[in-house]
Amino acid sequence: MGNANIKSFAWVSSYKLTDRYPLGAPNAIYPAYYQTDMSNKDIKWESTTTTNVGIDATVLDNRLNFTFDWYDKRTNDMLFTATIPYSTGYLNGPVINVGEVMNRGWEISASWNDNIKKFHYGISINLAHNKNEVTNMGGVAPFQIENDLWIKEGYPINSYFGYKTIGIYQNWDEVNNSVKPNGDIRPGNYIIQNTNGDDKIDTEDKTFLGSRDPKLVYGINLTAEWQGIDLSIATSGESKKCLYYDNSYGGISPRFCNIYKEYFDNRTIVGEDGNVTVSGKYPAMAGLGTNAPEGHKKVMQNTSFFRIKRIFR
Repeated sequence: MGNANIKSFAWVSSYKLTDRYPLGAPNAIYPAYYQTDMSNKDIKWESTTTTNVGIDATVLDNRLNFTFDWYDKRTNDMLFTATIPYSTGYLNGPVINVGEVMNRGWEISASWNDNIKKFHYGISINLAHNKNEVTNMGGVAPFQIENDLWIKEGYPINSYFGYKTIGIYQNWDEVNNSVKPNGDIRPGNYIIQNTNGDDKIDTEDKTFLGSRDPKLVYGINLTAEWQGIDLSIATSGESKKCLYYDNSYGGISPRFCNIYKEYFDNRTIVGEDGNVTVSGKYPAMAGLGTNAPEGHKKVMQNTSFFRIKRIFR
């Protein structure tokens, strides 16, 4: 099978025809074209192998229905756009086949429908769990697909890598006696964990923080009917997903931006002596300017949710 996220005609080179080029003396401007994308005539479709085991059951006079499915899906020769240096003269690298991704999980659905005299009701529940992992990168180095989102072997696609925080500095003694990154570090800032155990905080201390994609997806649907009056409620939810972002304080410079209420109500407050007077969930506003090190302005937020999608009467 293929990959719809890859551009068409990736096996041929493309040229840009809209630019102009100065030539001659005196210079005159002439139409120009140049090759932008490196081609790869050897690319092929991704291939997928899936193993499924399932159970379907209906019991109690068709009132109870149950379905269970376990699957193991392996995608090989994944299509990616290779990263190349600009010194090659190309704007974009070729599309290549590389590696393997595993998706393994299960899906469960169950429903109950019954009557109590003239009252009819039903409830259905569905749960789905998926483990995603890049099992083989085919020798390609880990690469970044968005801010802090990486593809690395042994981790899920869309994995966040960054600095792990283990608290907030309460006073100058804690700041002065700790291993910390370069920059404007003061009480009220996050304490960055020294994950590799050396005597400095640098990019080698970045670690896996979580995935943008949920591990569990679920839904509950309710129906009821009595003498022509009916009600239907549909709900859905996602669990074990997160978002790592750096705009939680309303901007890089809080003095000139609005502040989110969540941050304002749970911020750390620093006194006139520079030490923390009120310890909060989030760092203090002081020290969050442009000189603050990476990791001090970012928040890993749990984006799991449960919601009512619709109600019909």
